[in-house]
Amino acid sequence: MTLPQRLRRARKALGLSCSALSVAAGVGRCAATMIENGIRIPRLPMVEQLARVLGLSPSRLAFGFDLPVDPYEGTRSAGFAARLKEARSLRDVTVRELGRASGVVEGTVRAMERGTMPQIDTLEAVAKALGVSPAWLAFGEGPRELVRRRWPSLDPLTVPGG
Repeated sequence: MTLPQRLRRARKALGLSCSALSVAAGVGRCAATMIENGIRIPRLPMVEQLARVLGLSPSRLAFGFDLPVDPYEGTRSAGFAARLKEARSLRDVTVRELGRASGVVEGTVRAMERGTMPQIDTLEAVAKALGVSPAWLAFGEGPRELVRRRWPSLDPLTVPGG
């Protein structure tokens, strides 16, 4: 199941319209509709806002990981940049190497390490390249290690033809 499908299912289970969910989450009035229709890929803070209204963990909504809901009121994604730097340091890879391995522009990786929030698809590519769980990288939820059943067992930093 994809993020748009999980969002639609959770929203309907609560009997909310897309606009009611968007307003309750404090995002643009059409945000939920655009995500559900695959027009928009949300950034981490928006996923958190929607998940909070839906009573889900952000990792459940974003990635389908069955993690418990924690009534944490802060913004979990605020620690993303530090977790990214930590994971990159542990792998002993440069920003350039991570960019090449993930297919993300080097400047984007640098911006993320300075605190720019990525869209969910960009985060997943970076997490896969680092061999870490996207739930941990995005929201600090669950274990840091990559769940192997979700990703291929290839060395994530191997760049084909590189």
